[in-house]
Formats: sequence, structure tokens, C-alpha cells
Amino acid sequence: MKILKILSISTFFVLVGCNNLWIQPVATEQDIAQDLNEGLAAYNRNDYTTALSLWKPRAEQGNATAQNYIGNMYSNGIGVTKDEAEAVKWYRKSSDQNNAYGQGNLAIMYENGRGINKDETEAIRLYELALSNPTATDEVKQYATNMLARIKMGTDPTLACTAKIGVNGELKMLQGKVVFTDVKIQPLDILANSDIPTKKERKVISIWVDERNKCNQLGEGWRNQYLPPTLVSLINSFNSDELFFAAELYGGKLTYGNFANKRAKRSMEYQQAWSKEIQQITQQQELLKQQQEIAERTEKQQQAIMEQQKEAAERQRKLDALDGLSKSLIQYSDYLQRQTDRMNGRGSNSFNCTTYQQGSFGQLHCR
Repeated sequence: MKILKILSISTFFVLVGCNNLWIQPVATEQDIAQDLNEGLAAYNRNDYTTALSLWKPRAEQGNATAQNYIGNMYSNGIGVTKDEAEAVKWYRKSSDQNNAYGQGNLAIMYENGRGINKDETEAIRLYELALSNPTATDEVKQYATNMLARIKMGTDPTLACTAKIGVNGELKMLQGKVVFTDVKIQPLDILANSDIPTKKERKVISIWVDERNKCNQLGEGWRNQYLPPTLVSLINSFNSDELFFAAELYGGKLTYGNFANKRAKRSMEYQQAWSKEIQQITQQQELLKQQQEIAERTEKQQQAIMEQQKEAAERQRKLDALDGLSKSLIQYSDYLQRQTDRMNGRGSNSFNCTTYQQGSFGQLHCR
């Protein structure tokens, strides 16, 4: 009975009613796999109610794959009310059973502080577990590798430093006239500002530029270590242009509105160049990956050919050995025949013999 089959996986699940005793047999691996697959098919056709009804019982019975599926539904609010704490609970159950997907998903929750306190150390531990898990797919391994690299290298210190500039009390005079963080978003009143900095404001602009330079220097080592040279070059170019625009503002050559327009335009150009460069890097990485796969296949083919050649050489060696043995046996057989002929007096030494003498053991000798 289907309804009994999904209630429990225990050896004896007893349901008492109507004076009848029902004993449920252990669910087979085939039954579990069928429910998981049918649930996945339902999920893919957006029938989340059916998917949940098939997966939830299996998850409650302890199936790690189903537990990960349920975690995904709660994490994303699909078929259920979104509940990240509940998602963490199911991911943990899956992870504790050494499910690579469960380990990876639980790591994501820890890394981002979703449904649980943020803990990058625990996230790293879980990503490393997923990466070393013998059941992990290439997809899981690649994702875990990327996430580990990102966590361990952190982010450009310049970003955090620049974000704090806006709260610097010394720069209060420039608030409402200069955007300190996301320069591509310029309020209308700043864009329309036709004022030129006053003497006091120029002094504050100088402080602001010094703070920006300190922040940029703070992240130089990180960028040189973790970013490709092309991206480092883009960042340096952008920072140089920002400094040049600030110098024009300081010198009275630009109004606050002109300064904001130039920064916004340059920021858009920078973002476009960054995206293009990232796309090229991704394509290069994909090309390198394909080349590596081709090289690995070629190496495997060469190894197979070498193995075939080795096997052929071994077969030939055995054939040569058998041929040599065969010749030796023939030679030995001829030798034995000659010996027999000599013992019987018919060897080649008695070809011209006409008189024979019998030896003490009855053998004949040519005299």
C-alpha cells in the first residue's frame, strides 16, 4: 500500500485500527529512488505540492538527498513559505550524512549568514568537506573550489575603506555636493549644481582626495595578488581619472554638476570595460578548460595506444619464445633420433661400416 510505504522506513511500523494489525515492510532502495525521481519530475514541471508530498516523508525518514531537496524549497520559498532557518535544519541533516550537496548548501548559508549566524570558518570547513567528498559531482567540486578561493582571498580592502569616507566628519561640507561611494548614481540636484567650490570647500576636497588615495593604496597589494593584470590596469585607470576630475574641481575648472556628470560617465565606461574584460577572461578560462580536456583525452589515447603496443610486444615475445621452444624441441628430437640411430648402429658414423662388433651390453659398434 502506497500510503503505508511512505509513512516510515522502520522495520516494523504498526498501525492499529478496526481490530486489525498492519505491519509495514522496510522500504526498498527502488521505492525511495522512485519517489525521489517522481518528485524531481514534478518539481521541474512546477508541481511543487506533489514534489513536497513525495520528498518530505523520505526526508523525515532520513534520506539525505530528500533532505537537501527540502532544504532548497525552504531556502528559496518554493512550494512552502520561505524559512531560511528551516532550510538550515534540513541542509544540516543532509550534510551530517555526508551528502556533498547538503554540505555545499549549508556552507552557503553560513557564508552569507542566512538562517544562521555568519561564520566563514564553518563555511570553509563545509566547502572543503564537499570538495573532498568522493560522491561530489564536478559541478559541486567546481563551485566549492570557487567559493573557497573567494572567501580566503576576501575582498579588496579599498572598498571597505572608501565606504567609510562618507561618514568622515571633516567632509560634512561636501555632503549633497559630492557622491562619496557609488559614483554612477548621481542625484539630480548634484548634477544640476552650477556652483564652483569655495576656498573652504577646496580644503575639504583636498582632504577627501587624500583619504581616497590612502584607501586605494591600502588595496594595491590585494589587487596585485588576486586580480588579473588587465583588471588591475582598469582600476588604476579609473582612479587616475577620478583624481584628475577632482583636481579640475579643486582648481575651479569644473562646477559640482560638471564633476558629477564626468564621474558618472566615466563610471559607466569603466563598468562596461570591466564587464567586457570579465567576459574575455571567462572565455579564455573556458578555452583553457577545453584545451586541458583535449590534452587529457589525447594523453589517455596515447596511454591506451602505448598499452596496446606493450600488449602486442608481449604477445610477440611469447610467440617468439614459443617458436624458439618449438625449434629447440625439434632439434632435441633430431638429437634423440640420432642417438637412437647410433645406439642401434644406424647412425651416420656407420654409413660405410660393413663389419660390426657387439659390445658387452649388446650394442653394436662399427669395427
